[in-house]
Amino acid sequence: FYPDEISFSGGEFVGLTIEECRLLKFGRDARKEEREARIADLEARASALAALQDATSKASDMLKAACPPNDNAITPTARLEAAGQFPKRIKLGACRVAWVAEEVETWIEERIGNR
Repeated sequence: FYPDEISFSGGEFVGLTIEECRLLKFGRDARKEEREARIADLEARASALAALQDATSKASDMLKAACPPNDNAITPTARLEAAGQFPKRIKLGACRVAWVAEEVETWIEERIGNR
């Protein structure tokens, strides 16, 4: 800084950073402005997230109302399996199932032979 830019004597700025000198000169905290800008950005993001969650919840409720679950809503494979016309599944986890490949291949060969 030039002496005519600041009304303080040069000795008052010994040991201060440039940012601290600017703070003394202009009377504002640049870091505070940065923090406030970040807070405003976070608040805007939180608001957008809340709106998205609300829209998702409404869409989910609409789908549940339009398509209520029933026993007839099973896959063709599960329907054939329940009727004993497809190999039995092996439960691997809460939402995972598998079939023995040889049993499925045999089932396919039988279907090919019956056409």
